[in-house]
Amino acid sequence: MNSRAIGASGEEQAVAHLKSLGYLIHNRNYRSRFAEIDIIAEREGCLFFVEVKKQRDSSYGGAAAHVTRPKKRKIAREAERYLTQSGWKGLCGFLVVAIDDGKVEVIEDFIR
Repeated sequence: MNSRAIGASGEEQAVAHLKSLGYLIHNRNYRSRFAEIDIIAEREGCLFFVEVKKQRDSSYGGAAAHVTRPKKRKIAREAERYLTQSGWKGLCGFLVVAIDDGKVEVIEDFIR
């Protein structure tokens, strides 16, 4: 399985998991010329910008460890653009959905 197929598979797993937790999916693969946000979801009036990382095994720190500081900054800038364009006035946050060895973990508020 190539990396694109692994990524698509991970996003499908992430969407299913987020829905099971009560998230409403607003957008998938939201992109501009600057960056891409894997999933935009809402729960309890809060909009979340979601980065999905999938690894076949948990070596090298696991999937979440591969969300680098530059990637976090890109997501934050793209989230600001989305908020401006959409007119969203409510709360918002960031999530990483990390998938290691088939185990799905949601990590909230990951941009610091």
